[in-house]
Amino acid sequence: MDEVNINPSISPSTSCNDIEVDVEFPPTQISPALTPDSLRVSFDGFDSFSPNSISVNAGSGVFLSHMEEHRPYVVNWHRIIKIFVAIIITIVTLLAVFVFLPMTRSKTNIECTMKFTVSKQIKSDFKTISEAIEVSPSYSPFRVCIYIQKGEYHETVTIGDDKNNISLIGEGIGRTIISSNAGSEEPDSPLPPTTLCFLAHDLTVVNTAKYGVAVKNWAKYSVFFRCRLQGVDATLSIRAQKQFYCSCQLYSGNNSISGIARAFFQKCEFRSEKSYPEEKIVFSSLSTHLLTFESRFVFHLCSFYVD
Repeated sequence: MDEVNINPSISPSTSCNDIEVDVEFPPTQISPALTPDSLRVSFDGFDSFSPNSISVNAGSGVFLSHMEEHRPYVVNWHRIIKIFVAIIITIVTLLAVFVFLPMTRSKTNIECTMKFTVSKQIKSDFKTISEAIEVSPSYSPFRVCIYIQKGEYHETVTIGDDKNNISLIGEGIGRTIISSNAGSEEPDSPLPPTTLCFLAHDLTVVNTAKYGVAVKNWAKYSVFFRCRLQGVDATLSIRAQKQFYCSCQLYSGNNSISGIARAFFQKCEFRSEKSYPEEKIVFSSLSTHLLTFESRFVFHLCSFYVD
């Protein structure tokens, strides 16, 4: 309580306006102002941190805040879903890089100096394969690639002696199909190459005529890779020096291969169809030695089936 001193010298005739009062207040003790710098939060050890171990120091006083109830743990499903989606995207990316990308490169790793595209559905350089071969340069010293989009092309693709280094590249067996009904008259095949160097890649060649062949290959050096050759009676007629067939499928009736050449078949499938159930099918290989030429068929890791 503050002390108040009143002067006692007051006469009865003194009015209230004449009263003098002396008031003495004790000196005021001003506490230091509380600033953000004077507020310090300390933790009693990081490893054993808990809500009850928080202490707040303000000025000269110490305050302890205790939390009587703990918050329940809530699962962050949104973050878990984001992590799960990121893992799936990573797996799909790795599959695309290590599985699908090599498969795509295997179709486009051929070095071509000149390229043409053929398609009946989308915009391309030509609508038929014969048009692309016709505009190809004659006696070309470099490779000319003709990319054929998926679809069936009913035409006879003639590749003459002057059309050198021609490569026909499709989109896969059963997707890019060259077909015709070429019988015993010339040309008796949908694909009769007679050039110096020839390559067929990811194609299907079908001849629906009874006395025709699927491919009449008279090219001097030729390669057929991942192709299906299908004929009613005969499939392949060859006459050249060196031919290589890899991962191909040959469908025929009685005669699969005929002719004189040095042909090497690797990982190919040969399928023959019986004319009647009691018929016996025999697969045989030809080997001929002439005075100036040696003809031989070699089959390596091939399979033979009877349907």
